Amino acid sequence: MRFFAVLAVLAALLFSAKSARACTNAILRDQHPFQTLHSAELELEDGNWEDARRLAQSVRMEPTSPPSAGERAHLRAMRVVALSFVRDPNAHPPDIAWAVENLHEQAASRNEPTVIADYGEALARVERWDDANAQLAPLFTKDLIGSPWALSALERTARHRGDAQTADAAHDRCETMTGKSPVCRGEPPPQPLLRVRGDMYTYVAVGIFVAIAFYRRIRRAWPWRTYGEKLYAAGVLATAVLAFELAPHWPISAVALTAVALASLAWAQRTVYLRAVARGRIPGLSLRVEENGTRVIERAPGAETPYREAARGGVIFTIPRSRVVPMLAVAFLATVALLFLFATLTLRG
Repeated sequence: MRFFAVLAVLAALLFSAKSARACTNAILRDQHPFQTLHSAELELEDGNWEDARRLAQSVRMEPTSPPSAGERAHLRAMRVVALSFVRDPNAHPPDIAWAVENLHEQAASRNEPTVIADYGEALARVERWDDANAQLAPLFTKDLIGSPWALSALERTARHRGDAQTADAAHDRCETMTGKSPVCRGEPPPQPLLRVRGDMYTYVAVGIFVAIAFYRRIRRAWPWRTYGEKLYAAGVLATAVLAFELAPHWPISAVALTAVALASLAWAQRTVYLRAVARGRIPGLSLRVEENGTRVIERAPGAETPYREAARGGVIFTIPRSRVVPMLAVAFLATVALLFLFATLTLRG
């Protein structure tokens, strides 16, 4: 009972802390379109052009509230799609031409350094060197370029125009910004072995649940904790992989999956062990069920009994029957499962 109570309290605290962020941008990001756009922008930074494009296109026409936020979401999505074509070396010329035109319209209407730098990067992609320089050079002089891709585009532009000093300066600033990333050489960044995405609270919650599960296995002298441990470890690993995949887009679902999976794995391991003992598949052990429902694991008749166990009558472990714990466990798992289903359907719908 304490285990499930601790899980429930930790989940409530973590998500209460997340909900307490009253910043307007944070609230907008928690809405599905803005959350997905944030993921699309992260994929764009990592060089995953197709994933970024797919995520951005999935929310371009979704309604958002307030109305001004809908326009912002549309512009951000169009920017991600356009830059995914500009930076994709395998993009088709018509798509690149559309991207250049779209970024030109945004730069003309918004007149912001970031958008102008994106437009200059697009112009460099189609080798309009003089136009690209006209967009990027003034920003570079004022130190208003915050994108390593735009700095890389400025370097290529300056070299084609014979301005080695500006090219070297842009390259140095890019490497200072990114730590000598391949982006500064016009190449996509290397793919990480494990991509970490999503809210920090999601990973903290998942980590705490896993830590509690293993802490209980170490502290409690459960006789079944080593039974089928390879399958249990494989289940935990699969849960972690799925949680990391869900976390970027469905953080609540990731936490719910972790809680349900860990509880289910522990229950399944114990159930399989008790059935194996009851059927005599574990040598030297037997299972006795008392009238009050208590299950007792003890040494089988005729089996060698160590001195300490002989003093306890051969009893190895006692599992008292509890009506409260199963009810709480079922209620908790049902709540988490419903939360998982609700979050998934809401975010996908």
